[in-house]
Amino acid sequence: MAAPNLFAFRPIQVTLWAAVIYLALLIPVIHVQESVPKVPSQNALPAGTSIEEAWADLGNVTKQFHPSNSHANDDVRAFLLTRIHEILDRNGATWKSQANFVGGSLTTSESATTANWDAVVFDDLLANSTITQSYAAGRRTGLYFEGTNIYVYIRGTRDEAGDWWEAAPDSPQAVKMQKQLVLVNAHFDSVSSSFGATDNGVGVVSSLQILSYFSAPGNQPERGIIVLLNNAEEEFLLGSVAFTKSPFVPYVGTFVNLEGAGAGGRAVLFRSTDQEVIGAYGDAKYPSGTVLAHDGFKLGLIRSETDYRIFVYALGYRGLDIAFTKPRTRYHTVEDDRRHTSKGSVWHMLSGSLAAAISLSGTAGDAVDKGATDAVWFDLFGSSLVLFALRGLFAWSLTILIVSPLLIALILFLLHYFDKDYLFSASIDVPVGADGEESSQAAIGGWKGLFRYPVALIVAGYAIYGTGLLICKVQPFVIYGNLYAVIAMEVTLYFFVFWSVMRVADFVRPTAFHRTYALFWLYAIFWVLLVCATRLEDHSKIASGYVIVFLTTSIFVALLISLLEQFALKPKSAYLEEYEGYATGLHITEDADTSAAPVESASSTEPAVDGDEPTESTPLIGGGLRNGRPTTFVTGYRRSLAAILDQRKRAQAALKSWNAGETEEAAPFGFEQGWSKDLPTWTWLLQLIILGPINIIISGQLLLVLGSAVQQTSADGSNIMAPYNIMAFFSVLMLLPLTPFIHRVTRHIPHLFIVAFVGILIYTLSVFPFSSTSPYKFTVRQTFSIDHGNSSVIVTGYKGYVDMVLAELPSTRNRPWTCVDSFGRQRGLLDCSFDGTGLEPRVNGNEGVPYVKGDYEGLITINGTRGGGKGSSKLSATLSITAANTKVCGLHLDRPAKSIVARNAGPGSSLDTRFDADQYPAPTDGNWEFGEFMLVRRDWETPWVLDIEWPEDAGSDGAIAGQVHCRWVDANTPGTAPAVDEAFQYAPEWSILTLRQTPGMIQGTKDFSI
Repeated sequence: MAAPNLFAFRPIQVTLWAAVIYLALLIPVIHVQESVPKVPSQNALPAGTSIEEAWADLGNVTKQFHPSNSHANDDVRAFLLTRIHEILDRNGATWKSQANFVGGSLTTSESATTANWDAVVFDDLLANSTITQSYAAGRRTGLYFEGTNIYVYIRGTRDEAGDWWEAAPDSPQAVKMQKQLVLVNAHFDSVSSSFGATDNGVGVVSSLQILSYFSAPGNQPERGIIVLLNNAEEEFLLGSVAFTKSPFVPYVGTFVNLEGAGAGGRAVLFRSTDQEVIGAYGDAKYPSGTVLAHDGFKLGLIRSETDYRIFVYALGYRGLDIAFTKPRTRYHTVEDDRRHTSKGSVWHMLSGSLAAAISLSGTAGDAVDKGATDAVWFDLFGSSLVLFALRGLFAWSLTILIVSPLLIALILFLLHYFDKDYLFSASIDVPVGADGEESSQAAIGGWKGLFRYPVALIVAGYAIYGTGLLICKVQPFVIYGNLYAVIAMEVTLYFFVFWSVMRVADFVRPTAFHRTYALFWLYAIFWVLLVCATRLEDHSKIASGYVIVFLTTSIFVALLISLLEQFALKPKSAYLEEYEGYATGLHITEDADTSAAPVESASSTEPAVDGDEPTESTPLIGGGLRNGRPTTFVTGYRRSLAAILDQRKRAQAALKSWNAGETEEAAPFGFEQGWSKDLPTWTWLLQLIILGPINIIISGQLLLVLGSAVQQTSADGSNIMAPYNIMAFFSVLMLLPLTPFIHRVTRHIPHLFIVAFVGILIYTLSVFPFSSTSPYKFTVRQTFSIDHGNSSVIVTGYKGYVDMVLAELPSTRNRPWTCVDSFGRQRGLLDCSFDGTGLEPRVNGNEGVPYVKGDYEGLITINGTRGGGKGSSKLSATLSITAANTKVCGLHLDRPAKSIVARNAGPGSSLDTRFDADQYPAPTDGNWEFGEFMLVRRDWETPWVLDIEWPEDAGSDGAIAGQVHCRWVDANTPGTAPAVDEAFQYAPEWSILTLRQTPGMIQGTKDFSI
């Protein structure tokens, strides 16, 4: 007995090879997604760097919550300055501290004997900025900010000597240094509820190691490096705003921004400006990322922001945004600490950012000087970066759109020319016999299977979509902690439904053109999608269509193979001659699936099997009499099935006699058309290899990357159905390469899948969605009025679950709460408030002391003088505002003002219009007046003094009234915010507290009138 052909298009072979290909590709994809690269030994690390040192620094940075408006933040800043000095001294670098603050003095290292310093440390306590924060409802919200950044300039071998940045902007030194420096940025502040390990402690310690590398002997960069540790990124990106006042701003060309939007795992490149700078990141040993995230920001689908926004849109820099993106449940919570991250994550961020900085300071920086190119990028298995120009993708897309249909049309013409056009042919004309017998036609069944693929696609799509709707109705947050369960449920259901439709169709009407028509439909669908992707590439510079381009291209090539293999068929006339003796004495209709029996002329008669076929009008219970027997839909269907099986028995006998002496490989498969025995049986595997690997890798990676990024967003108020739709879309894309061949998969796999689906569905509909490892996030804030002494507590969360959290808090016992829709763009979130009596905040060092009426007096002090005399059309005022133990306050004016200027702000007093919030179109009435004005100072005592002017038509009558609101965000000392302490201690174990920076953990208000 001959050995079976391992590559034949037969059920066992198809099942085996499909399982091998999918498992071989998806197991590594999952492994990369769930792991981080191993840390090398110290000897294998780049010279001047140490993961152990970075790990120790991370412990010091994350000892406490350290938002910018906290004393712990001052401690972190002091620690970072000390570490910078220690690193420079250890490496033997000559350095000085720039006197970038009023009354500051110049400090140099003890070994310094030259004016051409290796490094300059900028302890920046001078940069002030006034910007427009937002604009809505005819009012502008302004913001005045005093910066507290630290940055270090490391001189490059190409840089000018001395303090060249202090030269006149048009001097030869300054002109030569334009756009030459590389900026490495990380913010060192955290939010009030987080230790900030990955947001952004890992970025900070990576920056310190980059400083250590470039200041070590033998590692001097070609282009100068600026390591910026900015403060107050969590407060409207204010740290990077303050850097815009630096003397180095005109001389920076590229940047590497280090961030955290998750709490561990791999640091991914999720945004970049162009191909040239991404090429620098491509030098990393473990690159990770995709252009889809970049396009998500561009299209406004991702709403969070990083300092990238300031560097690119305000300063015009070109660079990279590298950040952690998972797990979101720990992001901005107490679990974003060193214990929940790893040295592997530190190494992954450090290795990628250091490689990018080295390259940008050298060869990649030279490429950047030559121009900017829109790019497409994605990683493969976290070990290599695919990078090419968007214009190349556009040319590729356009080529496929134009050439592919022409080439398909040419092949179809050639098939017709050589009389091999079985495709789209129902029958062959039989020549008139010499005896004058009537002409007839021989059925070849070329149309069989034309419509089954779109039916399967629609039915399976609706099945998976309907399941998503069911889950969103019953258990909408199950994806929160069960990503792989949801993916497995969608994959198994789609596979089973698609296989069932295609398998039934193949049983009823088997055809050798099953996969050919499937590929035709796939090509038609993706050709249309490619039109859309090409338009986005050209008009909007959206590169995410690379997924569509790759898939369309592979479908087109696979379809070409299906068309070319038809040249192996005999010409239809030759096949008819070969077949003439076959039909003698045998009548088998076209529906018998032999597709070779002559179809008799209209005069030929033969009783139909079991009479007429049942229809939708046939009675279900009882029908008319046929051959003396009552008929029903059920009996009719049974007879129809019997007819098919009977015809197949006769066809099988005929085919057996016809193919006597031929091998199994030379015979048609099953009951497919007789002429199909000449088709090659191995080409399907070539098609699967073309369709499968690259598309499975891309779709599988995106499925897991995007899944982990969005699975926990719905509890924050995002669209509930969106994560399920995203998972369904990429699950389908991942399975599409198999769908043309799925009817040949043995029944064991789909049967196993449907059992798995039922089990997973029961689990997802019944399991509680949150747990201690995937906790539900809620927020708490407290408010109080200095004027009235009343206090309230507001707990924000998703409806249903926020009530469960509230019920566990001791202070809500016998105390009612009221819930209203949360203000903002979030959906489904509620602000639930209750009386805060007994939970009054203690923000002025009197934590633990019971509150008594009048304790809030003096927390906020407002002094004002009014300008513009009675009867004058010009109204102005001066306000002096201060508050105890806080650096952040805000001013609300009942009557919007024309201008607000902070005194003693220096150059920062004028409105800086470089930021995009000030570029929105003005309303038709030109009303750009200030209704709100935020104030952020760098110390704890200096009052804000504001000069305010109103429009001339505002009049000077009536009081100047408004309100000052101040924020306290330091949660390190128990008793400061009793309701927050209670939430930390008593919230259910399946929940976790996160504190927003805006409006802050505690907000106190005081009214004023002048």
